Amino acid sequence: MDAGALLELLRQDPAAGTEALLRQYGPLLHYVVGSVLRDRQDAEDCYSEVTELVWRRLEDYDPARGSLTAWLTAVARNTALNHLKARLRREQHLAQPETEPAHHDTPEEAARMAQALAVAGVGQVHLLPFHRLGGGKYTALGRPYAYAAACPPAADKLETLLIPFRAASLTAAIQG
Repeated sequence: MDAGALLELLRQDPAAGTEALLRQYGPLLHYVVGSVLRDRQDAEDCYSEVTELVWRRLEDYDPARGSLTAWLTAVARNTALNHLKARLRREQHLAQPETEPAHHDTPEEAARMAQALAVAGVGQVHLLPFHRLGGGKYTALGRPYAYAAACPPAADKLETLLIPFRAASLTAAIQG
């Protein structure tokens, strides 16, 4: 079926038109998506999104700007690239530690935290200069640990951070 007849069918009978579109262009869309997304499940999820996107944005197609095949290929490729970028962002986010070294903690921040912990009924606090405990987890996952080479804060700075906790009647100690 030529592109004009297919577009007319899509306008007249969306269900039959979509079926005809996928029958004719489905293999191409699968190929385009699969060439960007190597993971089969990612590719299938993306293909579903592409078919829905094509149906929703059909009015955006302009025959004067190019063929239907070119437009469908562009929609599939761009959607697949967006999926890939999103997956890479998720993986990057998971690779980042959830905690940061306490180099930036101030006595004022420690005092606010001490008051909140005292109100919550916490009696004991252990300050970790930086989160070395996470290093083993990252190593076990085969991922780099961003703070492996981090230098610990100076001992006098850590002692200064203990003062507000002790002032709030909390037992406070430096661990790690």
